[in-house]
Amino acid sequence: MTTSRRRSGVGPAALVAAIGALVYLLAVWTPAGLALDADVLGAVSHIPGLSDPVGDAMQTLIIPLLVIGSTSVIVLAVRSHRVAAASLAMLAGLLSVATAEVLKVALPGRPGDPVAPLSSPLDLLNPAWWTQVHGGPVILSGSFPSGHSTIATALALALLTAMTPRLARRLAPPIMLLAAIASGATVLAGWHRPSDALGGMLLALAWWLALVPAGILREVSTDGPGARSRPVVAGSLAPRFVPVPATHPRGRTQEGPHRRRGGPR
Repeated sequence: MTTSRRRSGVGPAALVAAIGALVYLLAVWTPAGLALDADVLGAVSHIPGLSDPVGDAMQTLIIPLLVIGSTSVIVLAVRSHRVAAASLAMLAGLLSVATAEVLKVALPGRPGDPVAPLSSPLDLLNPAWWTQVHGGPVILSGSFPSGHSTIATALALALLTAMTPRLARRLAPPIMLLAAIASGATVLAGWHRPSDALGGMLLALAWWLALVPAGILREVSTDGPGARSRPVVAGSLAPRFVPVPATHPRGRTQEGPHRRRGGPR
């Protein structure tokens, strides 16, 4: 018999979102935050011979890496029987990227940011308005949060969700490190400030926490009526239940006591 259990991730997601909002307020609306962001961006984005190659590499690799990463999520999910969980993780990624694009134009930007006029919230549903934002030589939007950072983090979380708990536990540190490196590369390329990259990572994590735990917290079918399940936790991933053989008193089985050969019947 298979049962389902659900755990809400709204609380952790709200906490991460609140941290992201605090990062935005400190980085965009305080003189100290503006100065810190500008100093770090100026220091790392003007390293001779580094910014342009990093930017060119990101422009070249972004699409192939997205294709390879998405394909890997599908293959891993099918092999580990975690299609539902991986689907929720991919949905969380799509929603986080869409949210990042809306926030860039909806939130007040930093002084000097070329932002397209948002006359009505309905502009966000108008393709012509988005063409105006992205179609010119200068993107008419703020830079918080970073879309590239959001994509890298969302893809990393989707990969971990599609894996078995044991594999995810082993690969979580290097995979999340790669996501952090990709986020930092946007700063090295001069595309984003450090707070933008951090905001993108927090946004992707918030959506993942909100959607994924309720989908992967489940119990799989057991092998018999006497078997039970216990959770296996893979790092920050929600538990996945696996069958564990039931224990019985000495000399007894699920059918009853052992009968000695040759004894009374």
